[in-house]
Order: sequence, then structure tokens, then C-alpha cells
Amino acid sequence: MNNVDRLVYTVKNERLIIIACKTHYN
Repeated sequence: MNNVDRLVYTVKNERLIIIACKTHYN
């Protein structure tokens, strides 16, 4: 896995976590 793939993977995970938190608290 190269740095770009790792960065994209991390950003996707963070976005999913943010969406999950918003859904949980709303």
C-alpha cells in the first residue's frame, strides 16, 4: 500500500466516523 492509498483510506474512514457520530447524536 502506497502513501496515496493510505491517505485516501484514512480520509474515507474519518468521513465515515464523522457521519456515524452525526447520525448517533441527531
